Amino acid sequence: MSFSNKRVIANQCLLVALVLYIISAALIGTYPALGYLKAFAEAAIVGGIADWFAVTALFKHPLGLKIPHTAIIPNSKAKIGKNLSHFIRENFLSEKYVKENLRKIDLHEKGAVLLRANQTSLTNKVNDTIFKYINDIQYKDVEKFIFPLIKTKIDGFDVNVALVKFFEMIDNKNYHHTAFIAILEQLNIWLSNTENETMVNDQIKELIRKDEDGKQTFTGLLKSMFIGEPKLHKYLTDFIEHIKTDPDKKVIERVDNFFGDIIEKMRTDQKVRDSIIDFKNQIIASIPLEYHVETLFHEIKKWLINDFHKVDSFIKKKINDSIDAMITEIETSKTIKRWVKRQIEGRVPAFIAENAELIDNYFVQYLENLDTKQMSSLIEDKVGEDLQYIRINGTVIGGFIGVVLYTATEIISVISRHIIG
Repeated sequence: MSFSNKRVIANQCLLVALVLYIISAALIGTYPALGYLKAFAEAAIVGGIADWFAVTALFKHPLGLKIPHTAIIPNSKAKIGKNLSHFIRENFLSEKYVKENLRKIDLHEKGAVLLRANQTSLTNKVNDTIFKYINDIQYKDVEKFIFPLIKTKIDGFDVNVALVKFFEMIDNKNYHHTAFIAILEQLNIWLSNTENETMVNDQIKELIRKDEDGKQTFTGLLKSMFIGEPKLHKYLTDFIEHIKTDPDKKVIERVDNFFGDIIEKMRTDQKVRDSIIDFKNQIIASIPLEYHVETLFHEIKKWLINDFHKVDSFIKKKINDSIDAMITEIETSKTIKRWVKRQIEGRVPAFIAENAELIDNYFVQYLENLDTKQMSSLIEDKVGEDLQYIRINGTVIGGFIGVVLYTATEIISVISRHIIG
């Protein structure tokens, strides 16, 4: 039943009491027993009007008369706000009360249930946010730190250490043996071409004819004539076969020693180390690094955007899996549960205590911002129905009290007459 219906009932009760009073007052001379009804009606009218006045005085001036201490609620907004906020803060937001109630609530479990129930929405939101960020970001937005970062990493890259580790790995796995033989075999294939072999022979003879200063000598000319046409292809074929079948592995041992010397020089010889670094810097200087970094950025961005539009998007799947794993971890991890419990119990009560003044001001300002009609309507809407019950109860109970008092008066009158008589 609505608030307005309760008010109608309260008014009807008062009206009934008034009608009963008129009837009983008019007929009491003929029917003396109606005195009880008259007493009931009189007291009911007094009780009903008194409670109507009390209830009405809370919200407005009864009958428009500005009687002192009426329209209490509209005239006491600030006071009500302060008292209400103080009551809530002292009783419901006290650190002790908050802690006790937080211990009763498994906020970790509720949070996990909430996350699981909204997993799809959360995942879509994360996907949309990441896609928007990727789509909107431009190279100029990251250029000022991404290029210097890459440049710093390249400049700080110790190529000597990398080469030493690379050559040590080759040495440990004997890859240099295979490489050495493979190079000889490729050279031998090249020399198997007669023109190539003749060209090499001619170069050898030319070198023999000259001394250290590059001038031809008679002795050198004689040596070149006696050399004839060396069969380099055959010699190299025999040499390769010898390496493969030599039980003493003397050639391989020399290769090992040579390779070991290279590693040792790269590790200890500063001149070798410096020359390697110079070579690295020359290579880097010859490369348009900034152009390649920007190109790489655009290629990565293009790949990411295209992947997001795919039905079987790799990135979306990873995001979905990550969120699912995160929620599962929150649901099952005792460590996270203990951490959440400590954080909530440790921070929430203290936060409320620290902001008690703000909470007070919130209630006060909220009520002050309401005009008198809004405030009265707000309170009447919440408690008006119960206040109308007060009027109904006042009318009915007042009537019964009137009957009790009338009966008591009659009894005392009879006893008095009896004693006096």
